[in-house]
Parts: sequence; structure tokens; C-alpha cells
Amino acid sequence: MSSLARGGTLVTLGGTTGFDVALNLLPVFADQLTITGSIMGTLKDMEDMVQLIALAGIEPKIGSVVLMERRRGRFPRDVAREDARQDGLHPMRIGGYPL
Repeated sequence: MSSLARGGTLVTLGGTTGFDVALNLLPVFADQLTITGSIMGTLKDMEDMVQLIALAGIEPKIGSVVLMERRRGRFPRDVAREDARQDGLHPMRIGGYPL
């Protein structure tokens, strides 16, 4: 929550790890934040999907890997340009964590 700008929106997807969270509501009210979310299905649904992806040998097409430390607040020009054709995913890598 502390990384959101005033009036910002926190989007959360799924609830696979559970739905009980401790949340200080003061920043939500004081900074006029919005929290929105979506659920994809049950844990069993996710397990079935992951198994199907693994069995089918589906792999994402990676266009480039963007290092979070070098991002400087925006995506690289070749990814963000409106006239650029996106070629695959452009995940961000944080520190030494591999993709």
C-alpha cells in the first residue's frame, strides 16, 4: 500500500494463498486509494491448469527481460512506444531472482 500514489489503485488477482489479510485502513482513506480484485477459480482449477500447461509443453514467448533496477520508472522505449510491435512478454526481474 505504501508504494501507491495518492488516488492510486491496488489490483490483486486471485486468492490462492487465502483471503485473510491484516490491512491498515488509514492509508486507504487518507490517500483515497482504491482496492480492486478478481478471482480466477479454485485452487484445484489452478492446479489443473498448471498440469495442462506442463503436459502440453506450453512455454511463454519472452521478448526481453527488463531489470527492475534499470527500469527508471517506465518500460524501455522499444516496449513502450506506441508504434512498436510487442514481440512476446516483457517480464521484470528483481535483483538476482531468475525467471
